[in-house]
Amino acid sequence: MSVPEYCRVDRVPQEFAGLISLLRFYRMSGHLYMVDRFANTINAQDALGIVREMLSLVSRQTPWVEGDKRYCFWRDDVTDEREAMWYKNLGAIVEKEGEKWVAKVLCPYLPSDEELRKFSECVDKGLLKPSTIAVYAYAPHER
Repeated sequence: MSVPEYCRVDRVPQEFAGLISLLRFYRMSGHLYMVDRFANTINAQDALGIVREMLSLVSRQTPWVEGDKRYCFWRDDVTDEREAMWYKNLGAIVEKEGEKWVAKVLCPYLPSDEELRKFSECVDKGLLKPSTIAVYAYAPHER
């Protein structure tokens, strides 16, 4: 049985960029449990259920627009420097404004229906695990 090109592990960043972006958004905004829930699923149906929940939560956000950037996570009440650095270490943009810190995360790119179909197929055939996708969400990156 040949493995579809899009199910190859070395193709994950290109084929599943929307999923990775969505998971990174949750990581950077401090919602690590959402990434862990996704990573620990054992089948595509459960993983896609969590993705639908993530998409629903993101779609309810009113983006904060600053120039040409759209932020879907914005905390302007961080008073503890350790908490601010925690967000920064997760990948959020952190800026000091007066006595407070602001932690913000750009809106994620969202996975297409086709991307989700491919993901489901790869997982159902045992060619890819949700945890493989989640690893990329925790990896450092530039956006």
